[in-house]
Amino acid sequence: MLLRLYPRPFRERFGEGMAQTFHDLCREHRDARRGLFGLALWIFFETSVGIVRENTTHMSQLGKTMLRVALGALAVLMVPLVASQLVEGWNWNAGGFVFVYVLFFGTGMLYAVIAGRWARGHTRRALVWRW
Repeated sequence: MLLRLYPRPFRERFGEGMAQTFHDLCREHRDARRGLFGLALWIFFETSVGIVRENTTHMSQLGKTMLRVALGALAVLMVPLVASQLVEGWNWNAGGFVFVYVLFFGTGMLYAVIAGRWARGHTRRALVWRW
């Protein structure tokens, strides 16, 4: 089921081998009478990292920018999350965190768009100036 989260070209090239490897690992753990929980947790983590890596590789530049801004906004949101646990009287509900995340994400995307246009404009001006 996790293989469906990989990009189609990756799935078509490696999906069958990955599924076979997964079945072989499950069979080895079962035959050795080792628990499958540890294996499932390890495979879930490793596969999740691979899914993110492969999807990022196949993303457009806009998609990569959006992912970076979304992760950056999430990282900045950790400050009020930790503060709400440590500071007495700081009681944000889930809606407050969602609102602040949307503000962080929107500000980050606005900055990315403006910075991208500004950089492209100055590159063109520099080329025109040299000629």
